[in-house]
Formats: sequence, structure tokens, C-alpha cells
Amino acid sequence: MNVSVVIRTKDEADRLRLTLASLARQSMPAEVVVVDDGSTDHTQAVLTEAAATLPIVHVRHAAARGRSAASNAGARAASGELLIFLDGDTLAHPEMVRSMRPLIDRGRIASAAAGASISAARVFSPTPSVEPRAREKRRASRA
Repeated sequence: MNVSVVIRTKDEADRLRLTLASLARQSMPAEVVVVDDGSTDHTQAVLTEAAATLPIVHVRHAAARGRSAASNAGARAASGELLIFLDGDTLAHPEMVRSMRPLIDRGRIASAAAGASISAARVFSPTPSVEPRAREKRRASRA
């Protein structure tokens, strides 16, 4: 299964440089798609610099269209069967891509928090195994 990492970014060139460096160190290769959502900083220079060590598919919006539009544009440009979405300031653990693949291969859903250092994926079970919170229990008892 091919993996694409889609990065949404706007005016965070210096943080994007770190994100791309973290993706260049992945233990399992992945396509990298960067969606520049109307940046006015030096994002283009960062992408040109990173392209020397990391193959990058670049999508550029002339004007900002928002996170959803950037995600959709990245998904359209990606060739992977598995898409991992990151923000432009996310540092990916070197095993991020490798850790996601088995979860998907087993039919599980993987989720990770954007804007943080990702070191593992959280797997969600199709049937909840956690007790409802106290507030939810009170609401249910009133109904």
C-alpha cells in the first residue's frame, strides 16, 4: 500500500522546514504533498530547498481557501492509497508512516493529533469500550 503525507501550510515557512526534515527521516518512504494555502512568506524557498533531498508534490493556492480546501486539494494531488494529513508545523516521529500502515492493513482507523510531535497512532475500536463520562450518564438518566 502506497502512503502519501499531505501537509497543509500557510505562512509558516520556518516550521515547515522542520516538518519536511522530519519526513525526510522516515523509516518507510512516503510521497509528500505540500499544499501552500496562499502563503506570503518564504515558503516557496523552503520547498525548493527541501526538494533536493525529498521528492515533493507542490500544490499552490494563490489566495487562501482554508484548511478543508487545502486538504481536498492535497488528497486530489496525492497518489497514495493511504493519506496522512499533517499541519505545516507538525514534527513526525521517524516511525510515523511505518506505525500507521499495520493499523490500516488490519482494518483499524488511525488518528493522530496535528500540531504535535507524533510518536504513535491511537486506534479507535468500532465498538466503544469506554464508559460514558459522568455528565453523559446524568443526561441519559434524565431522558
